[in-house]
Amino acid sequence: MKRRACVGTRRHLRLPLMAGITILALLCQGGCGGESVEMPETHAAGGKVLAASGEPLGGGLVEFNSTSGKTYSTNGVIEPDGTFSLNTMVDGETVEGATPDTYQVIVMPHMSDDPEQQHASEPVQLSETFEITAGGENNFTIQLRK
Repeated sequence: MKRRACVGTRRHLRLPLMAGITILALLCQGGCGGESVEMPETHAAGGKVLAASGEPLGGGLVEFNSTSGKTYSTNGVIEPDGTFSLNTMVDGETVEGATPDTYQVIVMPHMSDDPEQQHASEPVQLSETFEITAGGENNFTIQLRK
């Protein structure tokens, strides 16, 4: 009986192992073929986000969306002192900086635990645009309005 239990256990382990190998093979079909994705030219960019009061916005995310239709994801984490550095994601790869372009900006403040302050945690789309250039300083001060 012990021998049968051992054989049954091997069969039981074989199915998850085969399923795992199959999933791995399927995932690699799209990206393991040796084809490399050409990464775009990026330039250092960042700045500081200020609340409507003028105080640094501590925490959250700033998202830069291309106005020319580029589909790269460009964003930065807002640090406790309000500063951020942009990164661009292309096909699962992250590179520092952003591509030269004009961007519409959305600020997503850190979600407050206080129910009375949660309205201040809603995303804010700014009306002005920001331009990142190849030779520019690309250091922005983004101030939220009331």
